[in-house]
Amino acid sequence: MKKRILSTASVAVTTLVSSVIVFLLFLPACNQVIKTGPNEIVKLTLTQQASVEKLNSSRLFSSVKCIALATGEESLVGEIVKIVRREGYIYVADREALYRFTEEGVFSGKISKQGNGPDEYTGISDFEIESTDRIWILNRNMLRLYAWNGALIKQIKLDVGAAKMYLIAPGKMCLYIGNERVENNQHQVKIIDLDTENILSNHLEIDENRATYLHIQAPNHFCPRDEGKGVAYFYNLFDEHIYALSEDGIEKRFQMDMFGKNIPASFYEAKYNDVGYFFQALFSHDYAYGTVFFMECRNVYLYSCLYGGKSHLAFISKKTNESVVDFTTLVEDRVLEGYPIDLTENRMHVQGNHEIIIPLYPSDIMEYGESHPELRDRIKEAIHYENEEQNAVLLTIRIKDEI
Repeated sequence: MKKRILSTASVAVTTLVSSVIVFLLFLPACNQVIKTGPNEIVKLTLTQQASVEKLNSSRLFSSVKCIALATGEESLVGEIVKIVRREGYIYVADREALYRFTEEGVFSGKISKQGNGPDEYTGISDFEIESTDRIWILNRNMLRLYAWNGALIKQIKLDVGAAKMYLIAPGKMCLYIGNERVENNQHQVKIIDLDTENILSNHLEIDENRATYLHIQAPNHFCPRDEGKGVAYFYNLFDEHIYALSEDGIEKRFQMDMFGKNIPASFYEAKYNDVGYFFQALFSHDYAYGTVFFMECRNVYLYSCLYGGKSHLAFISKKTNESVVDFTTLVEDRVLEGYPIDLTENRMHVQGNHEIIIPLYPSDIMEYGESHPELRDRIKEAIHYENEEQNAVLLTIRIKDEI
């Protein structure tokens, strides 16, 4: 049975809260606007006054769609590592294989090369789509390029293990290493030439003290930027900065103020025997931390962090650089009849074109349906429910152009 990931509390969102949000989003620019230059760091602020517990998806998203992934012997997906929507297909990876589905959820094949052979990987850490027939798969210190039929085209052995990657240009890959400071690596981020296999540049030197204990990986580290505005954003779980990533390198672009509760630099300077002691000390304070993801849209930035034991999703106005709303539960009122999505328990996969994909398990959704008999049949139809063993339903959300 698939892992359960969500409670099914009943939900309600008031019209008053929604009206205030819309009003704030259309406030004219004021003295809080920070003019930016190519090398300036912009401060973005989350305010507790903008916090609500729950918010309806219809208030902030232009479209919401459920895609039920076909389930079969060859297409049974395990714990999802990453989702990418590209050129009419949806690619979904677990630790063992990379699956491809049409935008209607029809299974369209997979790359399944787990093993110890010369053209195999022991597990999937990350993947990137170069084209529909050229797929890069990362397995710690091995980077392999496969054709869609599973044939190995190229493999690159890295000097140090990488956790995540992002294809920033044809022939150039950005690698996120983490805080593993070893003899042949002192940087968190590297850019590698995929043709020559040479490291082109190193970025973000690893702090020696943090390297002794802070080995925590975030689900996301990269987000595509709008066309014409650069390549991507890079962010780290325990770093209050958001970085602009390009072919030329990486630079600080934003500094996040998380409710005025950021972890002070002095906290990281303390000595911790391991990450367990670090978190024990962290949870004794009222700190906000952990960039879960960052995304730029037309009029707002989306930012997610952890505070008070919950994951908060904030919409930050580009006019004021302050949050106009943040919430911890998304109430899906377009297709799932008010189903509550706990953002702490459910991972969001950031796409280009202002889109987010959230995988949800049908058995959890049907628990909500069973507790609301008048909605059960409509919910069952919306997710094409078969049984509790079926694959995840992908909730695809597009942010409104005008909020």
